[in-house]
Amino acid sequence: MPHKTATPLPQKSSTQQPKPSIPKPIKDVVNPAGTHLHNHLEYYTTNRKDLKGHSPSHPDFDSHTLYVDHSELNRVLYNGKKPSPAQKQWWEIKSQYADVILLFKVGKFYEMYQDDADVGVSVLGHVYMKGAIAHSGFPEAAYGTMLSKLVDAGYKVARVEQTETKPAFEERKKSTPKGKTKPQVMCREVCGIVTKGTRTFCYLEDSRMLEKGEASTGPLVSIKETLVESDGDNADDSP
Repeated sequence: MPHKTATPLPQKSSTQQPKPSIPKPIKDVVNPAGTHLHNHLEYYTTNRKDLKGHSPSHPDFDSHTLYVDHSELNRVLYNGKKPSPAQKQWWEIKSQYADVILLFKVGKFYEMYQDDADVGVSVLGHVYMKGAIAHSGFPEAAYGTMLSKLVDAGYKVARVEQTETKPAFEERKKSTPKGKTKPQVMCREVCGIVTKGTRTFCYLEDSRMLEKGEASTGPLVSIKETLVESDGDNADDSP
């Protein structure tokens, strides 16, 4: 019988470039943009999905929401540990407002995390705080100024407030039925979303901007669709 030679396997193209590696952040120092841990989360970067598991190529993909892979989150961002209650709360809110910059109230400060902190550094002139997790922020008194800069730059911004006092939180813990998990963090909720076209001025902002004509607002367009039913007797039967 004639000797058969094995068919060689197809070789990978020599022009194929390896996937670029992202530098890892260094603990307890100020790390540059693009190196923080959120840049290493696949579900947050290259493998993004909405809450229903749809990828961006799916016709029903909802860019307003985000699927959070808690297994990857705990492994990459928190070194195998569980996030703190406040960190978990931030991700829960972010999953519902994926395309919005979150100004997350902690005490008398608005904190910005992950890629929101990247925006804080690039647009607001912030400096990253030390650590592997991207984090920046500003005092409550600067809310109006910071909001104006973000809105003028084209961002959609959500104000996340603490919606209960510490005494109310302690009372909620005390009243938790036996056998149930006690709350670990104060309630926080999105109390307002601002864009250039929908901007309103709350008590945290300088109303003198309105009086001086310095308030920056954009056009707002409303489209109403009306369904008109045709009369069957007068309908055009032509092909």
